[in-house]
Amino acid sequence: MAADNLQTIIVSKKTSKGATRTRGAAEKLARPYASRIYTSRETGSSWRFRQRPPSDFVKKSFRSFPLPNEEGIVLVYGKLKRVHNPNGQRVLQFRNADHHERVLAESDFWLTIQSKIKKAKSAESLRALIGKYDERGIKSSLFRGLIERDIAARARVLKLTKVKESVVADERIVRLLRKGTLNPGPARKLNRPPAKKSKTKAKKSASKGAPKHIILRSPKVMPDPGPCAWLGSIVEWSWEIPRGHKAKNVDENGNALWDPNSEWMFLWSPKYKAVISIRRPRNMYRLADVSRYGGAAKMFETFMARPAEKTFEMTVPDVPIHKVGRKAAHIVYRSNKWSPKRMDTDYIHPFEKGVQLYCGPSIERPEVFICFGGKLTMTKRGLVW
Repeated sequence: MAADNLQTIIVSKKTSKGATRTRGAAEKLARPYASRIYTSRETGSSWRFRQRPPSDFVKKSFRSFPLPNEEGIVLVYGKLKRVHNPNGQRVLQFRNADHHERVLAESDFWLTIQSKIKKAKSAESLRALIGKYDERGIKSSLFRGLIERDIAARARVLKLTKVKESVVADERIVRLLRKGTLNPGPARKLNRPPAKKSKTKAKKSASKGAPKHIILRSPKVMPDPGPCAWLGSIVEWSWEIPRGHKAKNVDENGNALWDPNSEWMFLWSPKYKAVISIRRPRNMYRLADVSRYGGAAKMFETFMARPAEKTFEMTVPDVPIHKVGRKAAHIVYRSNKWSPKRMDTDYIHPFEKGVQLYCGPSIERPEVFICFGGKLTMTKRGLVW
């Protein structure tokens, strides 16, 4: 990605350098990464400094990159549309260009090596990729962790190790691979196809343990979401306003906005592939053990890049729900994913066609939100659609 692909700079109101309650304080932190700051928008937890309008970019191409050495600052990039420009394309200049370009280069390296890791078929091929990774000299702790996680995940798929997923375990697996002490046998044994009987049994056992995904159509009552992964908190919901209707709060695109006046949980339901949001209950009962039922714990570990440590029991309101707006426009959520110091960062995700937002019992007195539909799903990269 080039420097002119930057669309927005998000500065949290709680950063590693202190609080940024005023626009001026946030602007000082955003300046090293911006060519100019001509528009900004304040949310409950962050300041957003736009560099280029969304119309300049290809839809569904936006991606967020938290700066690993600057907790609380997120750069949002996108793929520019091909527009004829007789005067040449203007390239944005940055005061801290070296640092900015290094982060971009490391993110591109991670995306490039990701596909090669998935195609690796032996411990030797993984060690070769680790050699390229070492030669590259990745300085960012964020991208180091992502690359090591992908390598360790591939080692588990190839049955080179039985160590369960965790940040510490991933580092250990990569270290052992680097030394050449993790290979259980020759590559020919690794690539040998399993017998038909064992393959059939493996398929049956996998299908039996995997959670079944249920497609929602037009629910009238809030369904039982099943075990959910608690991934953060909701900062803002947005939806397209139906024709002839009005909304109290709207964004620059004319979409309605709703921001909570208290903490609303950001929950992911593997059962429905849906975002569930409820006001955080005062009484949540902690269970003795971490529940692995329904895939919620696995989703938490995939999304947060750390092991699940707690399981809580709570009740989702069983109330009538109705569709809000023509479709969901975007979501802003706060999460401490990928942060070794557990610091919160805000993420914004615009939605395309097919993603619906329901609320119950009413938008004036909401008790629950559910967002689902289209290609909405959750991966290790975050919320995608």
